[in-house]
Amino acid sequence: MSVSLERMRELLHYDSETGIFTWKVGRKGTRGIGSVAGTTKGSHGYVTICVDGEYFLGHRLAWIMTYGSLSAPQIDHRNLVKTDNRLRNLRPSSSLQNRGNTCVRSDSLTGVKGVSLHRQTGKWNAHIRINGRKRSLGLFHSIDEAGRAYARAATEHFGEFARAV
Repeated sequence: MSVSLERMRELLHYDSETGIFTWKVGRKGTRGIGSVAGTTKGSHGYVTICVDGEYFLGHRLAWIMTYGSLSAPQIDHRNLVKTDNRLRNLRPSSSLQNRGNTCVRSDSLTGVKGVSLHRQTGKWNAHIRINGRKRSLGLFHSIDEAGRAYARAATEHFGEFARAV
C-alpha cells in the first residue's frame, strides 16, 4: 500500500455506524466535499474506492482506517452483504474462515448447503470443502440428516464463521 494512512484520513471520512465513506475534499469526478466515495461497479460486488490512483476494497479500508492496519489476511462480512461495511459487520479472518462464511450456492439442486443427492443409492450425500479438498461426511436417509451433518462439520472446522444455510 503506497498511500499512507494519514493521506487516507486526510481525504476520507469513514462512518463506522453506517459503513459509508465520504470525501473530505473536493475531487475531480465527484460531487465534492461530503459526497459518497466508492463504487460497486465490477463483477465482485464490493465497494471500491480510488485514492491517489490506487484502488482499495471498502471493507479493508474501513478496517485500516479504524485500527491502523490489517490484523488478518482477510476481512469477512458477517452478514455476507458485500456492500455492508459497518464496523460491527466486519471481522478479521483467515482464508479458511472466510470460505466457511458463505451461503448455499445459487446452482444447488437441493437448496441445502453441503448436501447433494447420491444418484446411485437415492440417499443424501453430505460433504464439506476444507483447504480446497472436498470431504464426504457420509450418506443419509433424509436431506435434514445430511444438512445437520454438514452443520456439525462446518461448526467443527469453521467455528463462529460456520454458516449452514
